[in-house]
Amino acid sequence: MGNTTLLIVGIGVIILVCIPIAGLVKQVAPNFVERAAGIERIQSSIYVLQSEISQQEHIVQRLSGQRSQLQTERNRLNDAIRKLNRKQSETRDVSPLFIHELGEPGTETRMFTMRVERERQSYERGRRSGERVLTSPIWEHGNIAEVWATDLEEARRLADTAFPFKMGYRVILTMQSDDSLGISVEERGAA
Repeated sequence: MGNTTLLIVGIGVIILVCIPIAGLVKQVAPNFVERAAGIERIQSSIYVLQSEISQQEHIVQRLSGQRSQLQTERNRLNDAIRKLNRKQSETRDVSPLFIHELGEPGTETRMFTMRVERERQSYERGRRSGERVLTSPIWEHGNIAEVWATDLEEARRLADTAFPFKMGYRVILTMQSDDSLGISVEERGAA
């Protein structure tokens, strides 16, 4: 056999083998093309989903930043509320102080500070005697008289006029304006 014969026999065998393979490829190829087209659609939808995911991540980051800002603001407000509650409880326990001003401030006058109290017994005596006793709630708290006068005697007269002993008031000198006394002297009502 010659080379030509062998070549023709080889081509024949190849053709015989290729015909069934071509039939198989003919059946499988359309499915492969369809699958390839489906993969392209899936890839395009994956790209769309990835862009949506990145947008959602930006939104989540923005919202978490706002959440942390709101949490910081909430903590600041809670601290402020605690401080206000503490101040409120501190001021609730403090009794008010009423200041009565007597005389006119001037260049020749000095300020004398006096503590003014109203004795409880004067209320009781008035009630027992049948008199109508007016009670003011300010006397349940501290009262200070700031008396502007030229000297201590004038300050005593102004205080006696405004807060008479017969009405149950007691006035105690606590300091003069120049702070030279530095002592507490009871003016009247001690005996």
